[in-house]
Amino acid sequence: MTLKFDFQQNEVSFFFFLSHLSALSCITYFVKEKKILTLEEAVNKMTGRTAEYLRIKNKGLIKEGYDADLVIFDYDKLQDTATYSNSNSITEGIDSVYVNGVLVYKDKQFTGAAPGKMLRHNA
Repeated sequence: MTLKFDFQQNEVSFFFFLSHLSALSCITYFVKEKKILTLEEAVNKMTGRTAEYLRIKNKGLIKEGYDADLVIFDYDKLQDTATYSNSNSITEGIDSVYVNGVLVYKDKQFTGAAPGKMLRHNA
C-alpha cells in the first residue's frame, strides 16, 4: 500500500508513540478494522492536534524547525501485539523510529541512542 498525503504548507502529521497500547490500537482498531477514521485522520489526532492542544512546541508535524520524531511503518503489516498483561510486546510492522532526527529503533532492535528530552509545559 502506498500512502499519499496532501502537502499543504509543507505540514504533515506523522508522529507516534511506540509501544503504547492506545496509539497503535487506534490505528489497528479505528482505521483498519472499523474504518471509522482514515489513516491520515488518526495520525493527525494522535500527533498534530494533540501537540497543539497541549501547546507542545515543535512537535506533531513534519515541518521545518520541528523536531524530527517519526515512526516509519508498513500499514499492511501493522499489528498491535501488546496486551494489558504484556504491554512490552514489540509491534509488528514498525520499520524504524527516529527521535529528534536520531535513529533509535530499526528492525525490531533498539540502537542504544537516547536523544529524547523532557518536555515542559509552556517551555
